[in-house]
Amino acid sequence: MRDIIKKGFLPPMLVFVQSTERARELFHELVYEGINMDIIHADRTQQQRENVVSSFCSGKIRVLICTALLTRGIDFKGVNLVMNYDFPVRHLRANRIANVIKQAGCPVPDYMVFFKKIHK
Repeated sequence: MRDIIKKGFLPPMLVFVQSTERARELFHELVYEGINMDIIHADRTQQQRENVVSSFCSGKIRVLICTALLTRGIDFKGVNLVMNYDFPVRHLRANRIANVIKQAGCPVPDYMVFFKKIHK
């Protein structure tokens, strides 16, 4: 993630993480990189979430760290980069992502292709 930020990227960028806790951790890890970023998660109020989405869509926020749950039903237009920071824990989604990576010609370890559902 730091390499992408340091090398430069064309914003806006969405970064998906597994949980609210992971969103907070990543935000605190990257907040000093000099990028306008924010997080959206279930612990924020509806008004805070609306403000974050508005700021992201207007270009004030260049990187939005979010959980997949909170982005359902939101249509982000013009996003230039989407990153799955965490490998999904749902085996169906994990297999789909691994297969897309493999079809693109990139190396994917077999355990990702045959990923089984992780139990908490």
